Amino acid sequence: MIEVPAVFSPACRQRVFRRLLDATARPGTVVELSGLAAGAPAWLAVLSVFVDRAVSFADPDGLLGARDRAFLPARPEEPDRAAWLLRDGRRPVPAGFVPSLGTLEEPERGATLVLRVEGVGRGRSLHLSGPGIEGSRSLAVAGLDPSWLTARCGWCAFFPRGVDVVLADRERVAVLPRTTRIEEHR
Repeated sequence: MIEVPAVFSPACRQRVFRRLLDATARPGTVVELSGLAAGAPAWLAVLSVFVDRAVSFADPDGLLGARDRAFLPARPEEPDRAAWLLRDGRRPVPAGFVPSLGTLEEPERGATLVLRVEGVGRGRSLHLSGPGIEGSRSLAVAGLDPSWLTARCGWCAFFPRGVDVVLADRERVAVLPRTTRIEEHR
């Protein structure tokens, strides 16, 4: 009998889902998942909740092990067409890479990028504003290559088209919907 990792259990996924809803409603808020994710890294906890049979998924950087990938029922897809992507945010955006941005008629077809970083809540400070943020908010992120912020700005320039981003380290996440404006503190 195959033992299902605890992070894929319905109870764990429900707890993580509630925290992720809060994080999405309050962009840039650092949300702790380590106590909820049964010891799994935060990026895997996010994927366990949202990557199901109804969506496509790509892991072009090979960040998931075969065992964890086996428990994600999403159909594999090319990175430029996948609904969900796991990427290494520490590396620069690959030349020519453009994820699915959706269309004016179907903006929900824009991809969600889960960017694995070194630290959410510590590191370089980003200035955030937009819906769900009263005034403005700062978010510290360590190990995020600046090219991701530049690319995201271009990908989200034609709202409602764009991408949503989840920054995730081993224990914490922060969600940056396509409506969030981001500036680096200098």
